[in-house]
Amino acid sequence: MTSSQPAGWTAAELAQAAAR
Repeated sequence: MTSSQPAGWTAAELAQAAAR
């Protein structure tokens, strides 16, 4: 996970986790 971009995980991580 990227701690540098809090706004990145919010959408990207959630989308990837939901897709998985």
